[in-house]
Amino acid sequence: MDYIDKKTNHGIRKMKESDLTTVHKIEQDCFPEPWPMQAFKESLKYNESLILYDITTNEILAFQIGIGVLDEYSICNIAVNPVHQKKGLGKYFLTNIIEMHFKKYEKYFLEVRKSNKQAIALYHKLGFKVIYTRNRYYSNPIEDALVMMFSLSERRQ
Repeated sequence: MDYIDKKTNHGIRKMKESDLTTVHKIEQDCFPEPWPMQAFKESLKYNESLILYDITTNEILAFQIGIGVLDEYSICNIAVNPVHQKKGLGKYFLTNIIEMHFKKYEKYFLEVRKSNKQAIALYHKLGFKVIYTRNRYYSNPIEDALVMMFSLSERRQ
């Protein structure tokens, strides 16, 4: 499932154990309550975790952890290295993940903090819609999560 884009110098590939230290550092830099390293190790078992990297330097720019079941894919965790944020990489990465999965998954789900207006705007731009709210889902600080869904069949219409 490797993807190379020579126009942008970006690649997408499955996450490897050797990536975990860097990926966990991005996680710590992005979130007030980061996942523990063990959660990242466990995610490798599902073989659905991906990284976005610079094909020239091999620098990891972003990561995504997800799980697919039947025709649905849950994006459990996604983050862009703060050094590379606000450059369109989140949109690029997520768009390409969906394109790479084309015909494999019909629906994509994710949760996002209600206060994360930048991420919510990006997800809306990509076609995700809020389907419900999970009250008090996040801690540190306690906050609701918006559950969002993207449907390929809706995009085709």
